Amino acid sequence: MAQSTDHKEARASVRYVYRHYDVQKDGTCPFFICITKQRKRKYVATGLTLHPKYWDESKQAIRRSYPDHLKRELQSQLRKLVERYENAANALADADEQHDADTVASKAVEGRKQTRRTTLLAYIDSLVASMTKAGRTGNSLIYKDLRNQLAKFVKDEYGADDLPFDKVTVAFCNEWETTLRATGASDNTLSNRFRTPNPNPTRLPGALPISISSALPNSTPRPKSGPSAGTTCVRLRTTCLSLSIRRMTLKANGTPKPLPT
Repeated sequence: MAQSTDHKEARASVRYVYRHYDVQKDGTCPFFICITKQRKRKYVATGLTLHPKYWDESKQAIRRSYPDHLKRELQSQLRKLVERYENAANALADADEQHDADTVASKAVEGRKQTRRTTLLAYIDSLVASMTKAGRTGNSLIYKDLRNQLAKFVKDEYGADDLPFDKVTVAFCNEWETTLRATGASDNTLSNRFRTPNPNPTRLPGALPISISSALPNSTPRPKSGPSAGTTCVRLRTTCLSLSIRRMTLKANGTPKPLPT
């Protein structure tokens, strides 16, 4: 790796690493992005994991025994992440800005933070990454499944890779419920996606409601009385549950409240 001089700022190196010693509750181990500059390293959680039996530590590679379609998907995701951080490192070096590994990490997520303020799937991705980092594996798996189902629905119905929060309307939720039912989704599946509202009217316990609620601006009014006061409600009826979801109402600038740390 090049060293910084009086004439030129050094370029940071980026790679992914697999922590085979950091076993999660589900038995998998996580991948991290490793940024190195001037012998100092910064590790960034990717939210991606793999069972140790599919990892060849000597070759630092995924084993051939791992299913091909899953292997290609995982490798693609890792390449995209490495590329994102490499682009950030290159931009800082080309601009000859004095920086360290932490600066590269911050630079790489600038666009990500802007995107997740306004799009549904990107924001759920950030929730999954946050849960994985905090060791909340069970919750992260629910949100990953939610994300995958929503991604297919958004692609099929809207022809898009993601959807702005202002498109998450009453019609959107009704259409998605219909789609889930058409695929034979059970009431348990629907419950995991939406769930009956908590007696506390300011809390939305389902996976999709929480994703929406956590992205609401801090200034979004909460109900003063009753389950729907001061809010726009989405009614989704199933055979065993009737629920109310506050509709996403972003500010003009679309800034959600920050993720909990």
